Amino acid sequence: MTLFSGSNIKNRFFKSAMSQALGTRYHDFSPALVTLYKTWTDGGTGLVVTGIFMIDRNALGESGYVVIEDERDIKMLTQWAEAGTKNGTFMWMQLNHPGKQSPGTLSK
Repeated sequence: MTLFSGSNIKNRFFKSAMSQALGTRYHDFSPALVTLYKTWTDGGTGLVVTGIFMIDRNALGESGYVVIEDERDIKMLTQWAEAGTKNGTFMWMQLNHPGKQSPGTLSK
């Protein structure tokens, strides 16, 4: 399937966004995320839309979410990105900042 942008997705198998909540207690990447996305790409999925990834540790939407705001998880982020794009799979990432809707019990 060819998108308007010219990108060619290998098939119509699509993994839609869902809450994965597989971050560590400190909202870092976990090996479970790499395994999960590798499973989807090994299964032949053409397009994977990720669950939410937060961009600010001071504004969280839910516990268990991973926060990407600096380079501290670059090694695990790289492994995850490679797993999620394996076998020609496209991966579209959801970035999130909850703004004023961030629960006070989670945010600083």
